[in-house]
Amino acid sequence: MFSLFNFKNIQENLLILQNPLTYGLLAYHCANNPKKDSKVEIDSNLTESFKTMYSIDVNLKPQANENIDSCLNEFLKNWKIHEVVEDLESGYFGVIYLNDKLKKIVLAHKSTDFQKSQLFSGSSLKEDIDGVVRKQITLYNAHGFCATYKTIKLVKEKSYSVTFTGHSLGAWMA
Repeated sequence: MFSLFNFKNIQENLLILQNPLTYGLLAYHCANNPKKDSKVEIDSNLTESFKTMYSIDVNLKPQANENIDSCLNEFLKNWKIHEVVEDLESGYFGVIYLNDKLKKIVLAHKSTDFQKSQLFSGSSLKEDIDGVVRKQITLYNAHGFCATYKTIKLVKEKSYSVTFTGHSLGAWMA
């Protein structure tokens, strides 16, 4: 069985999984409402649901479990937040991440915020219904498009590759 946490092969695993796992980690990081000056890292509050969501073996050897946060943070060590795009009225939240070493840019859109969501104007749950189910262009969509425009402008400026990511509503936006 392939294990990300086979420490003998960690450098090889980092190269193999740099893209898909990193994008999942950045989507997770975005979901925690980081500020522009925040360090891009996964903290020790990494939940079992996150481990399951990204198919991380929760039955790892004890030494792997002790080091899981630092191991995952290896994927994020060269990433920084370029810009946070937020609109309180619509509930949109996105982060433009930059990695100068890899020459990559990632725009992560945040998922539905069920803690803030109620069925009223401006909730991300209402955005799910109007934007995804009813296929309407919403204020949330408009702010996502603005974040995408800013990202594409940065990509052209720097000649970097670009990826869009997110979870739930954020994945739909990506």
